Amino acid sequence: MSLHERLGLEHPVIGAGLGGGLARARLTAAIADAGGLGQIGILPPPLRRTEIAAHRERSAGPVAG
Repeated sequence: MSLHERLGLEHPVIGAGLGGGLARARLTAAIADAGGLGQIGILPPPLRRTEIAAHRERSAGPVAG
C-alpha cells in the first residue's frame, strides 16, 4: 500500500510546511480539501496546536503538524 493510500489522500500531493509559520490552517485546509496533505509550518508548540485546531474547524481532511 502506498503512502497516499495509507493517509487516505485522493492525490499524492503534500504541501510543505514552510519555515517561519507561513503554512497555516487556511492553506492546509485548502490543500486537504483538494485531496492532498497540508503541513503546518514551523511554529512554537502552543501556536502549532492552535493552527491544527483551526485546520480541523475548516476541513475534515488530513493535516501534518
